Amino acid sequence: MLIFFLIRRNAWERHVAIGYLAWVKLRLILKVVLVIIIITSRPQNGVGVLLKDTFILWIVNFILFGTWYWIIDAGGPRARHDGTARRYDFAFPQRMLPLKGWENWQPGFWDYVFLGFSSNTQFGLGDTQVLSLRGKLLIMLQITLSMAVVVFMASFAIALLR
Repeated sequence: MLIFFLIRRNAWERHVAIGYLAWVKLRLILKVVLVIIIITSRPQNGVGVLLKDTFILWIVNFILFGTWYWIIDAGGPRARHDGTARRYDFAFPQRMLPLKGWENWQPGFWDYVFLGFSSNTQFGLGDTQVLSLRGKLLIMLQITLSMAVVVFMASFAIALLR
């Protein structure tokens, strides 16, 4: 029934349906955050602290590498903004393909954080290719650290739960 409202031509009904879907997603996100807060606010034994630290390291990993990618790509944010950019380190599809509406697009900070997140989560790349050696080395380091955090620390914590 909700799909019917999303494809209807009446903008008011479509906005109501999208608002409802957004409300449902927001409630789900708040429930997950509440569970994390409850778990981390309890007195922690070794397993709880280790799981919390694993999660924090995972987040810090993709934010740190996303920031590094933002700093190094094509000589940095100032060079990209001024138009004096050197060779690109990352081939974002919006920048490399002739897409309508994306002709003068330049990646922003959050595009690089997304690159870090997708590399962290997939242990590889999403839609962005790495062009330079320094970018490849950073991606390799990030994936190695991410695997170490997720595989070793989380598996050790889960083993302690037994």
